[in-house]
Amino acid sequence: MKSWTELGSRDKTLIAWGMLDATAILWYCINALTRGRIPYISDILSTQDVLLSYGPEAIYLIAISWIFQISLVLSCALFLCRHRYAKFIGYIQIPFRLFLLLPSVSLVLIVAKIFPGPVPIYVALIVISELLKGRTLWKYT
Repeated sequence: MKSWTELGSRDKTLIAWGMLDATAILWYCINALTRGRIPYISDILSTQDVLLSYGPEAIYLIAISWIFQISLVLSCALFLCRHRYAKFIGYIQIPFRLFLLLPSVSLVLIVAKIFPGPVPIYVALIVISELLKGRTLWKYT
């Protein structure tokens, strides 16, 4: 197995984005656990409550959110395995990440939780995050 310094820019890019996806998944699980919830399971079970509270139109947002969560686990695995299709899932995720305000640079979410600030700043960081991801995937993979 090669060391980090021996890897090419393609492999480093894919592994870095995979690690950031893994960080997002871990952050999601930690947040659920600290609220006394079981990651993913509690969300599935609360879907009915969301629909009752917000109406049947909420099903679209719920569906988009779940499709994104599934794609996040898939992209994490593909990026870490350095699979050739990882970059395409990364590209497809960008509009969903912007819509759901879930940045590829998952550290933005952690900083936002620790240091709450003006929403426009975090929205700008999310946009920059997605531009960075798109650019690095295009240039290095």
